[in-house]
Amino acid sequence: MVNLYYAEEELEQAKKELAQMSRSDQFDDAEKHWRRFLNHLDKVWTKAQHGCEGLQGKYQQLNNFVRDKRKKDKLLQYLWQARNADQHSVQTLAALDIIPGSRPDLNNPLQLHKLDDKGSVVETTTHYLHPAEFRLRNITNKGVIYFPPDYHNGRPVPNGHNPYVVGQLALKFYEEQLNKIKAI
Repeated sequence: MVNLYYAEEELEQAKKELAQMSRSDQFDDAEKHWRRFLNHLDKVWTKAQHGCEGLQGKYQQLNNFVRDKRKKDKLLQYLWQARNADQHSVQTLAALDIIPGSRPDLNNPLQLHKLDDKGSVVETTTHYLHPAEFRLRNITNKGVIYFPPDYHNGRPVPNGHNPYVVGQLALKFYEEQLNKIKAI
């Protein structure tokens, strides 16, 4: 008997975390949701495996396929290793990076004031901020560096540093695998 209830629950939680991450306007909040997304995503297949214990044949072939994909596919491998980095280290998984080729916002400068002992402004410096975006970082596990994915299923991943893009592709992959189990 197949029980995918818990796997599907994890998939729904992963979707919610990714959506919350994409709506976050604070870095710490976005990274928190990204970390939660990684953990729920990893549990999708773990729960599916437990829900299919005792099945053989086509399920076993599918399980082997997914296991191999997680090891070899750049996107799935990166996400698995990012989850491992979150669980077993203190690495930064994402960062706010200046958008390459962007120009600073000249209409909205940041001004910093140096004050004297009485609180009077003695110096003002003006800084122009470049637009930034939430981007994935390289992950290191056991001395191996995993780069944000540039390929998935043999195809280039446009904007593979964008966690939302990467997350959507992963959700689609795991949803397809759960549907294959249901069809067995």
